[in-house]
Amino acid sequence: MTYVPKKKKSKLSTFLLLLILLIGLALIFNKEIRYFLMGLNSDRYSRKISVKKLYDNNKSKQPFDFDAIAPVSTEAVLAAQFSAQPLPVIGFVAMPDVKMKLPIFKGLSNTALLYGAGTMKKEQVMGEGNYALASHRVENPNLLFSPIQRAQNGMMIYITNLNQIWAYKTKEVMRVTPDHVEVIDDLPNQKLITLVTCNDPDAIKRVIVHGDFSKVYDFKNAPKAILDPFDIDDTQVDWKNNPWGK
Repeated sequence: MTYVPKKKKSKLSTFLLLLILLIGLALIFNKEIRYFLMGLNSDRYSRKISVKKLYDNNKSKQPFDFDAIAPVSTEAVLAAQFSAQPLPVIGFVAMPDVKMKLPIFKGLSNTALLYGAGTMKKEQVMGEGNYALASHRVENPNLLFSPIQRAQNGMMIYITNLNQIWAYKTKEVMRVTPDHVEVIDDLPNQKLITLVTCNDPDAIKRVIVHGDFSKVYDFKNAPKAILDPFDIDDTQVDWKNNPWGK
């Protein structure tokens, strides 16, 4: 039998107690830790802004894998946290009446939907057709697309690529089953925006927010009231080498 000195036994016991305590706290605050990491990364992608980078990301090829989208889990958040691959930010979406602002990522991947909004169609262009975005809904009412469950007709929705800002007015909020894929279809001679998220934890229904195009603004000259929802000013934006030429 191996002899273990009392001091080492004491240190080992202390370590095991601390380990058990940490595991217990992690289990108790599982959701809080998950939501903290999701919010932290969403903010991180909103702060690192380069007009040229948004432009280049918009030209990149990204997956549009609807089948890969899975319910939010701590395992998925931690896996995304330790992944070194950056997500392709192409702009931002804001709905000020429900206090929602998120980065827009090109493509539809589960990681993108954990930190912001993903584009739902390969060829969609800001300000054209039916611009469709999706994100996760979680129990935290202020995270990701959870706020759009409070959307009402008449509320404004804004999207920007830091060159222009497109404004839309909400015209319809509805709950549908997942098979209603026609909600993101383009409609002849109409400029629309569609926001999509789950209505419930089991994803039995979807929340769909439709908005009609209202107006387009030049980002540099937009009124303060239009810029404020994005919480972005000229000091945060790298205007050098603007590929859009404005």
